[in-house]
Amino acid sequence: MEVREEKFTELKEELLRIREEVKSGKVPKRFWRIVDEARKSKLSEEELKLIAEIDNEIFKRKHKIKLSVEKGIAVAIILNLLAISILFLEYSSKNALGLRLIMVSMYLTTFMHNLVHYFVGKLFGINFNFFFFNAPTKVEPSLKVDYASYLKVEPLKRFIFHASAPFVTSFIIPLIFLILAFLLNAPLWAKAILALMLFFDIISEFVGIVAIEVAKKRKILNADVSKTDLVRALRELRIYKAMKKEKNMG
Repeated sequence: MEVREEKFTELKEELLRIREEVKSGKVPKRFWRIVDEARKSKLSEEELKLIAEIDNEIFKRKHKIKLSVEKGIAVAIILNLLAISILFLEYSSKNALGLRLIMVSMYLTTFMHNLVHYFVGKLFGINFNFFFFNAPTKVEPSLKVDYASYLKVEPLKRFIFHASAPFVTSFIIPLIFLILAFLLNAPLWAKAILALMLFFDIISEFVGIVAIEVAKKRKILNADVSKTDLVRALRELRIYKAMKKEKNMG
């Protein structure tokens, strides 16, 4: 108990120092090392609260344009429902149907992503702080995870959380639209495009893993692939396996 309290005091003091540095405009690399270690061990509520506070402050400084989670989710639900409703409108020709299937599929594979993360995260007890604009274009909205709740969740659930969105948006949704194209007898060119979209969506999700694991590169075309969902999912899966192995050996 005394050893644990001593470690807690040291970590708390270090986090308090880091918080002051962040407030002064610096982001020390040792903070992310602490976060990496926190994924592998259970921390106290106070430690988690400090980590979440520092992380939130860093993101607030980097992303000036933000939207509340409630408003962001409401807008996302409405826009996705409107996109889906387009499929039920009358169409003048098979070519119009094919174009409609392609456009709605493209929209949903991009903008359904946050909804999947939100509902899966909530299922596991993960909270979110705000919406911010991410990606190279700074147009695609992203959800900012609350690290205090995120780090409380076991690694296997964090793996599912990260893997869920790419699984739904890059595999399930494109596959559904390809099947719809065949069921509704869409033109051949539309089926071919939807099949290519499914193929490239799946391939694109694994680019980050290949870059990190094989090429040993964090960036491709100035984009940090280490932050992609499947790379994060693989990280959490490895932590889960390592903890399980350690538990079995103990």
